[in-house]
Amino acid sequence: MPSSTKASRPATPGAPTLSRGRTALQYRIWTERLTVANGHAPDRVRYTRKSTEGDDRQATSHAQQAEAMDAKWGEISGVWCWQDSCSGTTFERPAFQDLLAFCRANPRHKDAKGVVEMYDPSRFGRILDDDGKPHIMRFIRVFGEFADVGWDIRFVTIDRSKDDLVDIVQIALYAYSAALYSKNLSENVRRGRLKHAADGWW
Repeated sequence: MPSSTKASRPATPGAPTLSRGRTALQYRIWTERLTVANGHAPDRVRYTRKSTEGDDRQATSHAQQAEAMDAKWGEISGVWCWQDSCSGTTFERPAFQDLLAFCRANPRHKDAKGVVEMYDPSRFGRILDDDGKPHIMRFIRVFGEFADVGWDIRFVTIDRSKDDLVDIVQIALYAYSAALYSKNLSENVRRGRLKHAADGWW
């Protein structure tokens, strides 16, 4: 299990090390990563997400998220870094779904759990329901899917405790706040567009 201090860990055999500031290597499906790594599945993987392809208006870029994770847990092979550049209001994100498929196909025993590193719960998702409201139960269900196959989600901004109930309450509150932010942001953007259209009309 990763510690709170930076540790020196050997890179995955046959895989380049991800140095600070670099982005994840691109693969179509997780099995390609396993091939590059000579069939060796690691005990640590990583996921970063930002809302758009561009770097403008991003609170944390892929590189910034990776640097924060490097500082906390040590560097990791680029082969095992997934990244999405799309909205976090749904879990239907290509890299996220591929990461989940990898974890399901490579389950870990409870005494030797794998770790999925992320910057904060909002990178995991700012999930909204069909009415545009925070969908915290969906967040918790998918979070639990990783746990069910022996993969723990770890965040730079929140230290996990040894109490699962304390952890899920803390993470759920954080996730709800992030989803509420997305809801309000979406409403503000919509109001701005309506005002802009009205101004243009007159």
